[in-house]
Amino acid sequence: MSDWEDDDFDVNVPTDKEGADKEGVLVESTPEDSASWLPSSTDTSAAATTTKTTPKEDQRRPLLLIDFTTLSSGAVHNKFDINGVNDPDKKKEMTTMCTTNFVFYRDNVEMIENGIVRSCGQSVWRDALAELRRENPGHFWAPIFPPKELK
Repeated sequence: MSDWEDDDFDVNVPTDKEGADKEGVLVESTPEDSASWLPSSTDTSAAATTTKTTPKEDQRRPLLLIDFTTLSSGAVHNKFDINGVNDPDKKKEMTTMCTTNFVFYRDNVEMIENGIVRSCGQSVWRDALAELRRENPGHFWAPIFPPKELK
């Protein structure tokens, strides 16, 4: 038995209000007691600290995560480095092509169903990209941002 268990201090906790009244444990509180901890109407500092700030919703358009390995029939890959690419020039060419044809890839149902193209929010794309690269070893996934002129 621990030292704290044998301190000869017994607590009798009533289970209902009736039992509490019999034990003399229940203390009636006054309205002044219960309201004393509330900030007064003139106290603005307490009100400011209790107001929750809600994060602003991300209003940016979603970007696309595209599997360049599948799109290029294996020509572009990252078999040797999860964050690298075997052909940077081909990757740049494909990025330009996908950005130029952003709407085509965004609306291509077949590519979406096959998992080649995935839409992703701009606030979470880095984590999503890292997860896709871990789940699909050797496949180079690239983020494609919507062009500025796209509405």
